[in-house]
Amino acid sequence: MKRLACLLLVLAGPASAAPGLEGDWMIELSNGRTKIIGLLQIENHDGEWRAWVEGGPAPLSVNDGKLTLQIDSRDIRGFVF
Repeated sequence: MKRLACLLLVLAGPASAAPGLEGDWMIELSNGRTKIIGLLQIENHDGEWRAWVEGGPAPLSVNDGKLTLQIDSRDIRGFVF
């Protein structure tokens, strides 16, 4: 698995030209007090990027080579992952 250390990933080129973006990533997020580590899964379906964090949908947008995720830090049972 790969490791992603932030919510914003700047790509070297357009997202459509980033075949290495798809797959499973381990992400580490920090709000200054707490560190959260979880599984990020990214897929491309017919040119549309989709993402899930710990199995829950994570709205994903790609603009000008920048990837932005909206992540809920709770799992399906309501516990912080």
